[in-house]
Amino acid sequence: MGKKQRTVLIALLAMALGSLVWLALGQPREPIYKGKLLSAWLDEYNHAALPITRDPAKTAILQIGTNGVPVLLRLASTKDSVLWEKLRMLVARQKLIPFHLRTAGEYRDMALVGFEILGPAAKPAVPGLIGLLKDQNWSVRGTAMYALGRIGPEAAAAVPALIEAGGNTNIYTETWMVTMTLTNIHREPSLVVPFFMEQLRKIPPPGPKSTEELAMWRTGPAPRWFLAVDTSIVGLGRLGSQARTAVPALLPLLTYEDYRIRTLVTNTLEKIDPEAAAKAGIP
Repeated sequence: MGKKQRTVLIALLAMALGSLVWLALGQPREPIYKGKLLSAWLDEYNHAALPITRDPAKTAILQIGTNGVPVLLRLASTKDSVLWEKLRMLVARQKLIPFHLRTAGEYRDMALVGFEILGPAAKPAVPGLIGLLKDQNWSVRGTAMYALGRIGPEAAAAVPALIEAGGNTNIYTETWMVTMTLTNIHREPSLVVPFFMEQLRKIPPPGPKSTEELAMWRTGPAPRWFLAVDTSIVGLGRLGSQARTAVPALLPLLTYEDYRIRTLVTNTLEKIDPEAAAKAGIP
């Protein structure tokens, strides 16, 4: 490497370090446990070779608890700028100084670790996560949904925002994420049941299909809608008797050509209305 290249590289590294310091100064101070920052514990948990070696990091994250919520929200909302991505790639190519600039995805993964471990204890993060559901970046929205699902019933306040997000998207995976999150929260049946029933109406119609139709169902949006349909049926089951209004929409699916759908509907009907299930011939 020539002197000029080395000078440019050092300047790039200085820029990277300066950017990191500048960003850190404007962020909430990270909690520390046993001399290590929360982000260090999150990173250690993510890179543990074996599940048992994660225990110290898990203990640390639990001990920090809700004091770490501001940091988790910051990590969950991280997005790469074009400039930062270029800088990261340049730094990764050089061999002079071992240096790693994390991607936005890596930071969001660290946030997910925290929400996974804290679970319901992360309830104070719910308002912030609701705000992230409106972010323009799909990955940030997906991170917020996953986090709300890990918080579970304690995230009931997010149900209206999740339903709004699910109704305003054409991204099939995002609709599935919304149904999965609502299933994990399993609260607010008056809002959730109609949303789940709406997903059932998107199921491909039964019966023989032409070659063109088969190609569409196999490669178009229909197979991906099945994810939202499956999760919606499971979600209705988790709501139990509170989802009885969905019985008329579920009964016709007992004879659907897809065995998976029939099985899910059978199990769900037994949970929400055993009498209706018995009348339909479910033993």
